[in-house]
Amino acid sequence: MNVKKIKAEVRKLLHGLTEKKKIGMGDSLREELLLDSMSLVTLLIQFEDTFSVTLDVDDLNPFMLETVSDVVALAEKYVGDRDELPIAAPLYATYQCQIPGTAITTPNPSIRNYYYNRVTKLTCTRRFLREGFTSPELNVLDSGWVVNPHIERLSYNMRYLGSFVHRLIRELIDEGYYIYFNGVDDYYVKGKSWYHERHFEHDGMICGYDEERKTYSIYSYDSKWICRRFETPVSAFARGMNAALENGCDGMIYGVRAGSDEVAFSPKRALRGIREYLDSDMKSQPFDGKEYFAEGIVVQTYMRRYLDMLLDGSIPYERKDRRIFRLIWEHKNVMRDRIGMIEAALGMEGKYAEKYALLAAQAEKMRMIYASYSKRRRDDLLAELICGLEKLENDERRILSRFAAAAERKIEV
Repeated sequence: MNVKKIKAEVRKLLHGLTEKKKIGMGDSLREELLLDSMSLVTLLIQFEDTFSVTLDVDDLNPFMLETVSDVVALAEKYVGDRDELPIAAPLYATYQCQIPGTAITTPNPSIRNYYYNRVTKLTCTRRFLREGFTSPELNVLDSGWVVNPHIERLSYNMRYLGSFVHRLIRELIDEGYYIYFNGVDDYYVKGKSWYHERHFEHDGMICGYDEERKTYSIYSYDSKWICRRFETPVSAFARGMNAALENGCDGMIYGVRAGSDEVAFSPKRALRGIREYLDSDMKSQPFDGKEYFAEGIVVQTYMRRYLDMLLDGSIPYERKDRRIFRLIWEHKNVMRDRIGMIEAALGMEGKYAEKYALLAAQAEKMRMIYASYSKRRRDDLLAELICGLEKLENDERRILSRFAAAAERKIEV
């Protein structure tokens, strides 16, 4: 954490303990800020919380602190060579590019309303039907961070950074920017999905550094395919970046952080998104349609077709896409929350969110079944999933249609 940020945090901390408006670095804690013994003890307690540290016994004597500069020096001792940004539980984390959109929103949680207002539609491509492609490329339209207008971003091409890359990452984190990167070879990055297994130029997000340990804190999928925060050596990241560059891949580093604008939840806009999601069927979006993408609730019919192709061998078991039911599960969780927010905003009873919660639970069960199938091939599990997905789509269409009609009547009143 740089000195500028430390000073800002110390001033913020002291403003909660003194009535003095302007706080200078040379101000006496007792004579000018008028902090008594109890206030100084409180200062140390809040100091530990603010900087997420545990003070040594020798530093627990509040009378050793004479001025504001002494508090800053104490902070530099503990956090001057490291910084860690908070992570909020992401709404979508099936793909790395989705994670920053909601994981970086602790400073401004209202940004999550962008996803509740506008990010509603399932999408997939038709390539798996006719081009020998083995993934349906299932996604949620506009769920990637890059299309979110409420996220501030800076971009840098790794090829032109050279040895400056670590300094840049540290300075950006100190300014509150998370580091989204792509084009770094997973094979060399300890803890990443393909570490020492496969050369794969991949992406992820750095949310902290520790100069003493010479590590980055990364929020990404680890070697066990669990999305979480873990440490990796700075040298390992650099090796992965350089290996990708030598292979002709120009990776990028993006500094991303939550914007300051307040994003209000809009029941009308969210309800319109639900209607747009429902407005799709096999007549308007047939398998042999000319459009590249299929969109809306009907995408789940496409996923049944994908499972059929796994079952009959048209798509080899070894080439299956492991991610599809995680994304369906995440989509149902967000839709459940969206319904609850609309009901609360319109003064409805909340019964539709409760009904939809059963679908989210069903989607989670299907995610577990598909995970079992992915570990060990069992065609009977595919057959169960095909039936379950048909029921899920039919139940979802019925519940959402009735909910939308009831909510629209409330808005009209």
